[in-house]
Parts: sequence; C-alpha cells; structure tokens
Amino acid sequence: MVGDYMILDTIGGEWNSQFPDDMWFDMYLFPIIAPQPQGVEENHEEVKVLLSPNPASQVTGVSASSVIERLEVYNTAGEKVYESQPGHVLELLDVSQWPSGVYLLRIHTPQGETTKKLVVR
Repeated sequence: MVGDYMILDTIGGEWNSQFPDDMWFDMYLFPIIAPQPQGVEENHEEVKVLLSPNPASQVTGVSASSVIERLEVYNTAGEKVYESQPGHVLELLDVSQWPSGVYLLRIHTPQGETTKKLVVR
C-alpha cells in the first residue's frame, strides 16, 4: 500500500497501528514502499551451459543447450580478453596462454544470455 504509514513504538519495540489516547511513547512514521514492475521481460527457458574442465590449464570446452551466437570472456578487471561467434553448441577455448585467474564468460544464445565463471591455472 504505497502512501500508507506504519507506526513504530520505540518504548515497546513493537509495530502497532493503534494506541490508546493516554499512552506516552516515541513514534516514528515509516512510508510503505511497494516495488514497482520495471517492464523486464522474463525468459522462462533457461540456457544451460557447462564448462569442462573447470578449472582449466590448457583447453576448456563451453557447451550449451542452445546454439552459442556469441561468446565473450572478461578478466577480473572487466577487460574483454576473448570474443567469438561460434554458431554451434560447443566452443573450445585454448587458455594455455592466458594468465592464471578467474574469468567471466558471457554466453549469448537465442534463448537469452548467461554468465559463467572459469578458473584458469
């Protein structure tokens, strides 16, 4: 109920909406704010992605339940270190020359996108 208020009785520490007229207490009014829909379209068909092996030191495979339209890899500094447009459900990444660390893979498919974490040793 946007615009309504709740009363907090700081003496009793309980939420109350009615008090006797002769009761002494400190009172604070808190607005009730209901979350508003933002118009975000929900995708009910989740994209399943498997990274194997993970952690990896030479090559890792990225396999998806749907065609991978675009694959982006970011390091922990947020820099894009790899991008491809495979057009199929499997992409092999040669990580043998990548510095050890954690990478985020953003996988784009017709059903949406998902992000996975890859550890390179």
